[in-house]
Amino acid sequence: MIKKLSVAMIIALLAIVLTTNAFAMPPKPGLYDTKTGLSKTTGDPLPQKLPEIKKPVTKVIKTKDLGITKATKVKKTKTKAIVILVQFSDNRADTVNHTPKDYKKLLFSKKKYPTGSLRDYYYEISYHKFVIKGKVTDWYTVNQSYNYYVNNSYGWGEYPNNAQKLVEDAVKKADKDIDFSKYDNDGDGYVDALFVVHAGPGAEETGSSGDIWSHAWNTIEPIPVDGVNVSTYTMEPEEHAYGNLISIGVFAHEYGHVLGLPDLYDLDFSSAGIGVYGLMSYGAWGADGYSPYRPTHMCAWSKIQLGWINPIVVTNNLEKQVIHNIEKKPMVYKLWTNGSPENEYFLVSNRQPIGFDDQLNGSGLLIWHVDESVTTQNNNESHKLVDLEEADGLNQLDIPIDLVNRTAYLGDAGDFFNRANNPTFNGTSNPNSDDYNGNDTQVSVTNISQSKKNMKADLKVR
Repeated sequence: MIKKLSVAMIIALLAIVLTTNAFAMPPKPGLYDTKTGLSKTTGDPLPQKLPEIKKPVTKVIKTKDLGITKATKVKKTKTKAIVILVQFSDNRADTVNHTPKDYKKLLFSKKKYPTGSLRDYYYEISYHKFVIKGKVTDWYTVNQSYNYYVNNSYGWGEYPNNAQKLVEDAVKKADKDIDFSKYDNDGDGYVDALFVVHAGPGAEETGSSGDIWSHAWNTIEPIPVDGVNVSTYTMEPEEHAYGNLISIGVFAHEYGHVLGLPDLYDLDFSSAGIGVYGLMSYGAWGADGYSPYRPTHMCAWSKIQLGWINPIVVTNNLEKQVIHNIEKKPMVYKLWTNGSPENEYFLVSNRQPIGFDDQLNGSGLLIWHVDESVTTQNNNESHKLVDLEEADGLNQLDIPIDLVNRTAYLGDAGDFFNRANNPTFNGTSNPNSDDYNGNDTQVSVTNISQSKKNMKADLKVR
């Protein structure tokens, strides 16, 4: 389905900035004026290009002509992470109310954190295949000032005035207390998961270039320590803008990059990407854009990339096919002409308000249009890597995010296919199942049942 946006709007918005494959947390919805690209709170511009990452963020397999990389399937069920807490002479942490134990509970506790821990989140979305554990250090005061590392550039400036140098200094401080060799989970000589938590809030929430914007990156050179190397890291803030302990959303999103996933929001902010329907987009801020303590599940495509779901390729027409909810069952259907998907195809999944998806404001089938030949991730709203076919045909995810009507622009009940909303997806429906060249794919999803945990639909590919 081809989406439309005025040429003038596209030109204006593409001029805003951030046209890169940056592995970064999306900004808080509504934080920036989409016409000017300036923060509504500080007047600072959006961050410019994140310098090129020297190495892949994880062990990955390049796939065809993708401008992204395809994550390897997760084989191990457990991984150990390090969390280093750092403060500065000019930016002290609230060490009384934000203790190492607090972060231990937030990130690694098992079914004890009121809104769910990072461990709980990944355990749920992986269908109990993936467990993350870890150690949290004490608060260390690094040698340089916060301003030195941030340099009014969100921490993304030139080395050494950037986050890469901060990681180097943080690792040196922690070395006396941490045996880093214990965190090389696969024996390749590199620490696999390093979270560096800096004092204060993140720029993705404050809109200030004087704060660090949360991200995943590599150090300028591998840091040798305890017989292994530190290279890949993620960086997150101590707290939210109002001083309360940070939520798991930013950790979950950045760790998704460590596992090899790309950003699925629109990096020039001329659209919402896949909105709140995936962790690697605005789902990191929760189903309503206000709840980063309850990030939504990864989208079907992301779960497939990580090997947590093996999609069912539809090769023959099926009637009254059961489609279980994706929150509890690893079930996704993959459809294309004559049952022969290549780069371009559709994915069909059943999303329900269950578990970390419990705040979704709708339910039913989500139909995804994927084109893995796209090299610009989700930056082009008329031709995305992963696009949601919105059941109401309004294409609200393909226009700039607006603070006034945040819900509609990040996803609403009209996006779900079900009997009451829209029970038909085919070559003549709106949206339709044409390919990106406007050709009939013969794909149809019809006779869609009412929304429930186990739905039914007719699936056709010929």
